[in-house]
Amino acid sequence: MLRRISLFLVLLLLTLLIIASLSARAAAFDDDEHAVKHTSFDLQVNGYGVGFGNSARLRGIRFNWKDRGVEEVIGVNITLWKPGDNSGGRISGLPLGFYGPGAGTLDGLSVGILAVEADYYINGVAFALLAVANNGETRGISIAGLANVTGDNMYGISLAGLANVCGGELRGIGLSLLANVVDGGMHGITASLLANVSNGDMKGVAVGGLANVINGNANGITIGGLANVTEGEMSGISATLLANVSDDETSGIMFGGLANVSGDQMTGISFGGLANVSG
Repeated sequence: MLRRISLFLVLLLLTLLIIASLSARAAAFDDDEHAVKHTSFDLQVNGYGVGFGNSARLRGIRFNWKDRGVEEVIGVNITLWKPGDNSGGRISGLPLGFYGPGAGTLDGLSVGILAVEADYYINGVAFALLAVANNGETRGISIAGLANVTGDNMYGISLAGLANVCGGELRGIGLSLLANVVDGGMHGITASLLANVSNGDMKGVAVGGLANVINGNANGITIGGLANVTEGEMSGISATLLANVSDDETSGIMFGGLANVSGDQMTGISFGGLANVSG
């Protein structure tokens, strides 16, 4: 008897989800193509409960085919297809999606089979088989099978199968198989099989299978399979099979399989297989 009741409840839940999803898709827009019509079947008490369809606000558990025009969802949000424009909305708690969740701000544990997308902030833990993409700032842990892409700063731990790409600063730990590419500075630990590339300063530890290329200053430990190259100062410990090259001064301990090259003064200990060159 208990098994039959459980099966009945599951079938009822699936039926409600399908009906609400189909109705939401059919009535997603009114006469104005840019206006969103929030059609849903909600079981709520004082804003808390279970919702089926494109409800704008809900606290509890919400099922929808495709989110669009979300204002605020707190709790568990489950979607099936790629979200529409939710740039002004916030989903907090457990955003889940077959394609992936998407909103202006995602808080909590965000999981997408394909992607996790945000317009302004991702806070917490984000996991996607393909990409975690955010036009704004990411704070917490981001894990992507291909890439973590952030338009602004990236704080915390970023793990990517191919690359971590950051439009601002990367502070924390960035690990990837291909490259870590940062438009701001790198502060913390960055490691990749190919290269770490920073348009700003690097402070901490940078390990590049081929090279570390830094357009600012490098302070800390830089280990490059072939080369460590900086436009600014290079200080700390730098080791590579070919050369450490700095357009400015170098200080600390330098190990270059072929050479250590400094555009300014060279202070500390420098080991060059062929040469140590100081401007």
